[in-house]
Amino acid sequence: TFLLFLEQCLLGVTCENGSRAVKAARALDKPRLERLYSDAEKVVLRIKDPPEFLGVHLDPVPEEFKDLNPILVRVHADSVLFRLEYCFDHHVDLVVQSIGSDQAVIEVQFGEGPDAGTAVLWRRDRV
Repeated sequence: TFLLFLEQCLLGVTCENGSRAVKAARALDKPRLERLYSDAEKVVLRIKDPPEFLGVHLDPVPEEFKDLNPILVRVHADSVLFRLEYCFDHHVDLVVQSIGSDQAVIEVQFGEGPDAGTAVLWRRDRV
C-alpha cells in the first residue's frame, strides 16, 4: 500500500470532487447513463442472490462497461458499483442504485470525511 500511496502522490491522483474520475463520471451523457442503467439491471438479474455485504466482483470487466475504465465492478442484489479511482483509503465510485424500483438512480460518490460528497447523475423517469 505504501507504493500505491507514493504513486498517487507523485501522479497527483485525487478522489475529490474536482478529480479526473469525478469529471469523467459527470461527463457521461443521458443516453450513456440510460444504457448503463439497462446494462446494470441485466447483470443484477443474471446473478442470483449475491452475498449481501460483499456482493459479486465481475472479473474481467464485462464489455458493456469497459468504456468506464473501472478498477472493479461489484454487483449487489439491487445495485452495481463501479470503482473509478482508488486513493489510498478512499475512492470514486459510480453507483447504479435501487435497480428495478421507481427510485433508481445513478450517482457518483467521492472523497472522504468532511470533503465526501455524492452527485446524482441520472434518475429513472417513470411514466
